Parts: sequence; structure tokens; C-alpha cells
Amino acid sequence: MKGYAKLGWLMGNRPETAILRCFSSLSVQKLLYLQAELTSLEQDLRRFAAEDDVSSYGNREDYSTNWRALKASVAENAEDGKSGQQWETMLAISEKLEEYQIALLRHREMNAVPEPLQQDLEFLMNWMSRPDMGGVHLDGDDRLIWTEKEFQSDLLTLKPRMKEELFYHWISSSFINRFHTLLGYYFKATRPEEHLAGTVIYDDAHLRRLTRSIATVFACMLPVLSIVVLYVVQAMSKRLGIVAAFTIIFSVSLVTMTSAEMGDIFAATAAYALVQVVFIGTTGGNCSSVN
Repeated sequence: MKGYAKLGWLMGNRPETAILRCFSSLSVQKLLYLQAELTSLEQDLRRFAAEDDVSSYGNREDYSTNWRALKASVAENAEDGKSGQQWETMLAISEKLEEYQIALLRHREMNAVPEPLQQDLEFLMNWMSRPDMGGVHLDGDDRLIWTEKEFQSDLLTLKPRMKEELFYHWISSSFINRFHTLLGYYFKATRPEEHLAGTVIYDDAHLRRLTRSIATVFACMLPVLSIVVLYVVQAMSKRLGIVAAFTIIFSVSLVTMTSAEMGDIFAATAAYALVQVVFIGTTGGNCSSVN
């Protein structure tokens, strides 16, 4: 197995590597052509309707108020003088408008598909380039789709992974690579499948469970640790500095270890700082104001 077949086998079995171009520019260009064609048809329709409204032939002046008369204008047995251009144009608009609307909605749906994770794209390029892994070399014009920077903003993945926290990204990329170099290769062998030759896979679910466990332990320890330090330190000036330091650590940990929105981060940080200030206030009588 080689070439497209081997690449397709990988993408089918590892959906996160199914990274393809969405051709956004061509999609918009198609929409622009359809839009231009519809604009021209619309102008024709308005012109034919205006001509029919002032026509003295047959019942053409009734086309704007009588749908049956308008439709009958294109019948084979239509009376002389009747013009079917308005109805024919409307039929053309109906067909073209449906095509335009379908293309518009599909383009919108395509834009909603997230971009691939950088580590998945790097894995795919590495897998294709290394002979001991995939060793897939395409000869056509599409060979540069995954390597050229101009195309990378036009890529999408058919099965996007969950939104990454910065901490998870570090664990799943930098940390896991170093871990495998030092110890992991004792426990993890390369995959036997042809399309995964030379590849070592660490289960994404296990890595997420690890990062959640670390984050949970850190979330439990940080508030307790800050209270203990504030209890031990008696100088008020030092206490205020400790509050500032722990609040910064808390907010940074929220940014890196969770996918919380900015508003939630502000609210949680304010609440955490308030707890420390309240603790200082309730134990202030036992504190010395000198260093």
C-alpha cells in the first residue's frame, strides 16, 4: 500500500489526521459568480415586469396581479402578443437562487469547522516525510498542501479534538516527547500496522485524565497553601505581597489548566483574592505591623 491509499488509511483510522483544504477562496469566488448572475437576472425580471405592466397586448398587464396568467404566458398555445420572458426569468432565478443559497449555507458550515491542532498537522507532515513511518510522497500539485504556509490557514480537520488547554498542549507535545525519549520507549512500542509503522501513540483520553488529575490536585492545594503561608507570616506588608503573588499564580493556572472564559477567570480570581483578604482581616489583630 502506498500513495493516496496509504494516506487515506491513516486518515480513516486516525480521524484527527484527516486534515484537508476547504478551498475558502474558491468557495467565495463561486458565491460571487452566482451573486453576479442573480443580480443580472433580477434586473431582467424587473425590466420584463415593467414592460408587461404597460403592454397593451393581451392580458400582459395582469401578470403582476394574476399568477395563473403569468404562468400561462409560456404555454405552447399562448395567444399572440403574450410574452413569457417574465415567467421564464423567474424560473431561472428560482433555480439559480436555490443553488446560491445551498452554496452559501455550505460555505458557512465549512467556516464553522475548526482548524486542525498544530501538533496533529506536524505529526501528519512528519509521518508523510519519514521513510520509517508513512513515507508517502505525492507527485501532483497537491503535494504542498500540508507543508506550505499559505495553505495552512485554509486547512480543516474532519474530526476535531476537544479544545486544548495550554497545560494539556504542553503535556501532549513537549512533555510526552521528552518522557518517551527518556523512559517511555521501555513501555511503548511502535505500532505494527502498516500505515502506523514507526509510530508510537499515547492515548489522548489517558493524557487528558492525567492533566485533569494534576489540575485537580493543584486546585485543592493552592487555596490551602496560601492560607497556611498567610498564617505563618505575620508582617502585614509581606502578607499583602503574598496575596498578590498567590492571586497571580491562581489566575495563571486558570488560563493554562482550564478552558474558562475571560469573564469566569476574572470572577474566580476576584473571589480567591477576597478569601485571602478576609483571612487577613480576621487574623489582623494577631499580626505585627513591623518586619
